Amino acid sequence: MGLLLWLFVGCANPLDGQGANTDTSPTDEANPDTWIEMDSGAQEDATLACVPGQDTKACDRIGGLHTSDDLQYPLLLVHGMGGFDQLGPLTYFHQVAGHMDTHGYPIYKPVTDAWNSSEVRATQLGAYIDDVLACTCTGKVNLLGHSQGGIDARLLVAGMGYHDRVATVTTLAAPHHGTPVADVILGFQQGPAAVLANVFNIFFGFLYSQSEFPLSVQAALTSCSAKAMKTFNEEHPNHPDVAYYSYAGFTDLFANPKKACAGSVFPLPTKRDIVPPELVTTYHFLGGLGTPNDGLVTVKSARWGTFLGCVAADHLDQVGQIAGIVDSFQYKKFYLDHAKFLAQEGF
Repeated sequence: MGLLLWLFVGCANPLDGQGANTDTSPTDEANPDTWIEMDSGAQEDATLACVPGQDTKACDRIGGLHTSDDLQYPLLLVHGMGGFDQLGPLTYFHQVAGHMDTHGYPIYKPVTDAWNSSEVRATQLGAYIDDVLACTCTGKVNLLGHSQGGIDARLLVAGMGYHDRVATVTTLAAPHHGTPVADVILGFQQGPAAVLANVFNIFFGFLYSQSEFPLSVQAALTSCSAKAMKTFNEEHPNHPDVAYYSYAGFTDLFANPKKACAGSVFPLPTKRDIVPPELVTTYHFLGGLGTPNDGLVTVKSARWGTFLGCVAADHLDQVGQIAGIVDSFQYKKFYLDHAKFLAQEGF
């Protein structure tokens, strides 16, 4: 299993998408002070004049024009830390695209740097969204971000002026209040740093000590730390023009997340999930049965905006890894059900 995880994430090649970027500093495009928001009237005029599929270059960059009869806006699945598009037979959201397409809900899969800060990754996501809008002429998109991908989406909307081009932001197991795993590894708080760093090395396939993590990995971890997210939430509150939804994950056959998942739109799942060996250490570090979590992010940290509910799935099962081998969680159905939910809500 450890070797498979190394193949799954450690060898992920972001060149399958927009390419690796070892620069951990956001460009001027990512600076909210220099970002220019699109005038709503000009945007509406541009949308009306747009012909779907006419901008062939933009369509080619996103893999072609895909339309849904039910969704008003295209749905983009945004990967988390260590993400990729295609790695041999694996896709990050494993075989979800084909399943969605078969059921009339085609999706787009932006690929940002596997390892980098959310500032850099959000800038890359914004460029992809611009291509989607140029190709589809829909004016807006729906975003569903897993893990750090959810933080990227929030930053893009609230900090980079994309609230006029994003209708909804949905997050799945995103560390909205950070994950202590990152803080301890980075030395922001006391804890078993060496142990967690070793787990991180095994999980992500690195051969570096805590002090030797590449800068891009440090930047990614920092973006998911509780220390950084406290400041992030203060500086980037939800934008009133965008609908925010969230899901949280939990694992352990004996888990009782009723209290942590209370107040959700959808009912608590009755089935449970087995803690994978690679996440046993971090699962217990985060609190185990006493603090429902998916092995990397607690339920409490993953709640944001309208809380839709909890899923009985560890952090990998949530995206169908590895290679579709999961416990009881029907991950393909989850993404399809969410698309149907968005359609019902008018998005």
